[in-house]
Amino acid sequence: MEKFAKKYFDSHAHPRSLELASLLEDFKFDSGVVIPARNEKKYIFRCIESLQRASVGKNNLLVLVLNATSQCSDSSLQENLEILHELRILSGRKIRLGESFLITATGLSVLVANFSERPSIFSPDQGVGTARKIGFDTLARAWMSKRIKNPYVFSTDADAIVPSNYFNVIDPDDSAVAFNFPFQHESESENSQEALATNLYDLFLKYYAEGLSYADSPYAFATLGSTMAVHLNAYMKVRGFPERLPGEDFYLLNKIAKQGKVINLARPTLRLSGRLCGRVAIGTGSGIRKYLIQLKLGQDVEFYDPESFVILKRLLLSFKELAKHRDLKKWKYSLAAEIQGHAYFDNNNCPELFQQAIDRSSNPEAIEQSIHIWFDAFRTLKFIHHLRDQGLRPRAWYQAVREAPFKLKSFPSLRVPSKSASSLVQL
Repeated sequence: MEKFAKKYFDSHAHPRSLELASLLEDFKFDSGVVIPARNEKKYIFRCIESLQRASVGKNNLLVLVLNATSQCSDSSLQENLEILHELRILSGRKIRLGESFLITATGLSVLVANFSERPSIFSPDQGVGTARKIGFDTLARAWMSKRIKNPYVFSTDADAIVPSNYFNVIDPDDSAVAFNFPFQHESESENSQEALATNLYDLFLKYYAEGLSYADSPYAFATLGSTMAVHLNAYMKVRGFPERLPGEDFYLLNKIAKQGKVINLARPTLRLSGRLCGRVAIGTGSGIRKYLIQLKLGQDVEFYDPESFVILKRLLLSFKELAKHRDLKKWKYSLAAEIQGHAYFDNNNCPELFQQAIDRSSNPEAIEQSIHIWFDAFRTLKFIHHLRDQGLRPRAWYQAVREAPFKLKSFPSLRVPSKSASSLVQL
């Protein structure tokens, strides 16, 4: 076993993953997928059916981490119990370990990791991050013991519908650290404003990722826990999913991208539910709800000013030039003269960090890589916010999309306000 893997299992893996992995000792699987689930009766069996269709001719494993906390409502707990009941009566061989169990079946087997009942119920500060971590850690142990062939673990959500070639598009021998699937959020409501809010949230995610791609950022990807596949070596090297309530997907991919290349797949597209649930302060449900409120108030939904990505592109080019000429004073002078966000770097005290990168190496690529490790996805977002606060105010979404120096590869067909009248025109 690699040293980093042993260290991960000894110090960072979820303790329950060891016993869950023991359920897999007598089996071998092609690929593994993880789904965290809480109060998902409406969606989970539809999702499982799509995974079954994608597993025809294969032997795949779904790790379903059913979870709840002591603060969950009675209705949520009841829904989890109903899911457990329906899973327990599914056909297939069942192997039990306490309240968790493995259902082996042709095509897709299901490991139900039950954290919805005492004494395994989550603490109030645990949630989707903990659930994903349990699933990934279980599959990491299975992969290290050669029970799973594919080193890329797929991560999705209960409200997703995966395409029939979901497990076929990633080469297990690829050198990428992670892949992102394209996605499309679909509204569940016939209400036109709710449908528009859903489409706008979907468009915003793609707009931001495409803006980063235009700027040549190494962090040019959407961060959705429902649309990624991660190599287990990279996963263990960055200590796995953080056990946080919201944002576990963002923080994992931010760390993963520092290990290697994250590839945005062109196809196939995952269908995601544009539902209005708001269990956490950030995410799909909260984002759609925010846009819906704005639409009901007659306000424009706004995206970042496209000029932000033009400035970001100039900044990232300046990093490349700095790595070549290795003259920090020259870089700071050009930054102040040409780039609106130069004050961001004074406030973050980064020139000293950049000087350390220059002193450590004379290789331009190594210096630039060190800078990008510091100026990561989180600091990139903070830089965009800095530009906003310094005067690049957000624009109405249709203006931002029209004026952006990049084209979105795919976005919903949306009708937008005309500049000259209250009539509607097609974007």
